Amino acid sequence: NPGAANIYREIGRRYGITVLVLDVLKGAAPTVPLLLLGEPTWTRVLAGGAVLLGHFFPVFWRYHGSTGMATGMGVTTGLVAMGALIAAPLALLIVYLTRKAGYAGLLFFAVTVPLGGLLHWDALGALAVLAVGAAILIRARLQYGTWIRPRADGQVQA
Repeated sequence: NPGAANIYREIGRRYGITVLVLDVLKGAAPTVPLLLLGEPTWTRVLAGGAVLLGHFFPVFWRYHGSTGMATGMGVTTGLVAMGALIAAPLALLIVYLTRKAGYAGLLFFAVTVPLGGLLHWDALGALAVLAVGAAILIRARLQYGTWIRPRADGQVQA
């Protein structure tokens, strides 16, 4: 899996952080310029959806991409920028404290949706962020097959 968390675990910290930054930038690249140009939300939603689909099903990896967590965060930055900018440090803190990217992503989207709606007064943007988060959860469910993983001692781990 080419995702940042897996690269971090398998190859090392420097490479994992590099993939994280590049994936966030890949998600932000089509949406942030449209935001800065004052384009309507629906154009940013379409651009973000296209980049997420490309990340979920990349041609060069034979349509086996990662869950798109970092790319989704980048897309979100162009949809509801202030909500994403407030949520990002909180998500980084959760990663630092728990070492679990999934928890950080959940917090990021949970904070960004209401803040994006309130700070931007953009219901479509907030709903699009909710859809991005849901798409990532569905992708993770399809990719990993379960929400709960059994441990070697028979207990379950969330």
